[in-house]
Amino acid sequence: MRKSFKLEPVIKVDGGIEPLEAVDEGVARQKAEIVMMLGEMKGFRNVAEKLSSSGKNCYLLIDGPVIDPPLCMNEGYIESRVNAVRFCIEKNVEVVGFVKRVMGSNCLSHLKNELGEEQVAEFTNDLDLLSTIMFDAVKETSCPIYTRPLNLEEDAEGGNSLTLVYESYKDKGLTVYYSYYKPSLRGRVYRVEYASFKKLSEQEMLKRIDEVIGIINGVWTLPGMEEPLLITIAHNKCNVRRGAAETLYYEIMARALSTGDLHLWLESIT
Repeated sequence: MRKSFKLEPVIKVDGGIEPLEAVDEGVARQKAEIVMMLGEMKGFRNVAEKLSSSGKNCYLLIDGPVIDPPLCMNEGYIESRVNAVRFCIEKNVEVVGFVKRVMGSNCLSHLKNELGEEQVAEFTNDLDLLSTIMFDAVKETSCPIYTRPLNLEEDAEGGNSLTLVYESYKDKGLTVYYSYYKPSLRGRVYRVEYASFKKLSEQEMLKRIDEVIGIINGVWTLPGMEEPLLITIAHNKCNVRRGAAETLYYEIMARALSTGDLHLWLESIT
């Protein structure tokens, strides 16, 4: 966002068409997600290159987690994503993930270890836990709040899929810290992630997360909004309207048929 909100934001939208071969729709969706994430990595590098010319410490806000997709075990993909994040940080561009859906039980597992299982026995997962205690905390303070940051692997459920994937990222030097953030009493609980290639002490971790939450809440989020304006703009600009989607669909089908890349079967039903 150029000069905060004093000027019109600079918006650049990129895209392309990538042919995919798949045995069914599920596999096609998985392949399409990887292609989309590879495009996101390209965006990381382009933005970092642009921001680094300012000579200032900057932030790259991702709409989603740092490890994305969360369950992709492809080593080549993981290597590419780690390198893209490293490129940003080497350019003095801090990488921050903003996750809108709270899933899993890492925070709950941490509290079980810290306080004892009986203290949190009534909760089933992180969303159940955080929706309750953070609502009470915001009600009492009337201020946005966030949790003490944790390492992604800290008190994770042993052997779960995300923990196994994170091991591959960690082996390549990437550490991900996270904190849960609730901006208002009636607002949702969000997860904020911070990428680093060095282990941070608890004091350093608190300082970094405090800076990031301060920017998200005080600079990127306008009054009356729950999510950063950057996230809202990205959703609006990357949403393909129905008419445009239909036009693209017919164009793709026409080209595929004309080049012989697509075959249609007609099946009679008796």
